[in-house]
Amino acid sequence: MGPEEAAQALALRRTKAIPLLLLGLMAAVFVWTLTLDESTWVGYLRAFAEAAMVGALADWFAVVALFRHPLGIPIPHTAIIPRRKDEIGDAMARFVRTHFLTPETLHRRLQDAAAARAIFGWCSRHSESMAEALARLLTWLITAFEQPVYRRFFARNVLRRLRGLPTAPAAGRLLQALADNRHHQALFSEIMRVGISLLEDHKETIRAQMQRGSPWWVPEFVDQRIYDQMVERIQTQLLAMVLDAEHELRVVFDDKFARLAADLTNPHSARARRFEQIKAALAEHPTVRA
Repeated sequence: MGPEEAAQALALRRTKAIPLLLLGLMAAVFVWTLTLDESTWVGYLRAFAEAAMVGALADWFAVVALFRHPLGIPIPHTAIIPRRKDEIGDAMARFVRTHFLTPETLHRRLQDAAAARAIFGWCSRHSESMAEALARLLTWLITAFEQPVYRRFFARNVLRRLRGLPTAPAAGRLLQALADNRHHQALFSEIMRVGISLLEDHKETIRAQMQRGSPWWVPEFVDQRIYDQMVERIQTQLLAMVLDAEHELRVVFDDKFARLAADLTNPHSARARRFEQIKAALAEHPTVRA
């Protein structure tokens, strides 16, 4: 027995001894009052001692009856936990599931938990050890895939399962989840911002391409004017789509995105079949297999 178990056993013996001593004291007081002459204070003291003994015996019986038969006597409705532990476990599981594992409760707890901030803080504190572990893992993977046995295992168990797994419905459900939470519109806004940035960064390249394709007889300042107006209008249109959540092109994108999600979810649609064909072609491509 280790030090911790010995300390726990000592605490248990002390916990048992104290109530037993108190019960013995009350019994002694009760017997002592029987030897005294009857009076008011003797009656009160005897009643107090008697009530204390009855309460102690009742508590002892109630606690013992939960775990075993008192004094080994098979009294009905005793040893409740050993006999009904499975029912008690099922009842506790139902209680936890009903009151603590509901979607509303979990959603509220996850919102309050600030999981992203906690994960970011943990990663910041352990960035060096994470980088070392990742480097070791990547080194092992690269080394492992140089061996034919690992390549055959991957091709047999991953690529074969990928070919037989219908991924179009899963992709459709993912797109539908993005649409339900309006994340696809946030992606649309980000694409428009990237377009504005790219247009601004490559003005000179676009102007040179326009000048090379322009007729020789068009003056350069006319090309410049046409180019400036074109770029300005494109940037204005892109910015309007970023700022206006109800822009007509956003509505069109919303409709096309929802239709794509519905088509992929339906395994009999042409888009879903095409998606599966592309996946199968990628899985069979020599570069992927290599």
